[in-house]
Amino acid sequence: MDRSVLSNAEVDLFAVAGVLAALALLAYRARRSSRSSRRSICASVWVAVPFAAPLIVIGSGGALAYFARRWGHPVRGPDGTVGSINHYASEDQSAFGPIGTVVLLGAPPVTALLYAARRVDLRQLALALVLPLFFGLTSLELSFNAFLTRFLLVPAALTAPLLARLFRGRATTAAYAVAGCLVAGLTITHGRPWS
Repeated sequence: MDRSVLSNAEVDLFAVAGVLAALALLAYRARRSSRSSRRSICASVWVAVPFAAPLIVIGSGGALAYFARRWGHPVRGPDGTVGSINHYASEDQSAFGPIGTVVLLGAPPVTALLYAARRVDLRQLALALVLPLFFGLTSLELSFNAFLTRFLLVPAALTAPLLARLFRGRATTAAYAVAGCLVAGLTITHGRPWS
């Protein structure tokens, strides 16, 4: 779970921006009223996701740490393997940032649901299974080490074509571009990843 260099205040600002962007899109579409309300709500949620990604990563990381501790494999704390959530860019512990983490981990279950609804074919399901299969097989062979994130590049690249589904609308594409540029800019200015 990679929240990048975002401070708690910046995470909150991102979440507020996501809610405002979603509400603005919903209001715009309601005025036009040519689209169904269900489609408008779905589009608004997809616009909010990149801005809510840091908050989703923090919540998911907390849930993951809770369940890992309950199963006898603590992530944080005295016998933990990782320690607390970091707030810096590190080549050893950072991977895809909050937006990349959310979309890469979200693509497999969304694609599986779409496959069950017969809206995608078997090829897309195969791409969706690459990342979970990688995690499962890796967990059978290796214990955690700080360099493990480097091995995620190949399964992430194989999962990446599924992300094209996110960029069908202009509003969603703009939301991902703005949120991604903000996270990248803050990482470069605050994190100094090259040092």
